[in-house]
Amino acid sequence: RGFDTDDIHEVLRIGDISGDIRPGKFAGEWICKVCARPFGTRRQMGVVTVVIREQRLRIITVEWEDRP
Repeated sequence: RGFDTDDIHEVLRIGDISGDIRPGKFAGEWICKVCARPFGTRRQMGVVTVVIREQRLRIITVEWEDRP
């Protein structure tokens, strides 16, 4: 789809949370979407992420936010 792990890391580092933060399936989990425009691209990218006990991240999906 045109992005790689470096893009994902950059979005998680510089991005902002978009939309609601909601509880995950298990205690201590929170789900959110982090969005940013990675360096060298013209497109906004969203990374749906589960934060696990404030220690780990699980990436659910990565998508371009500006789909027509």
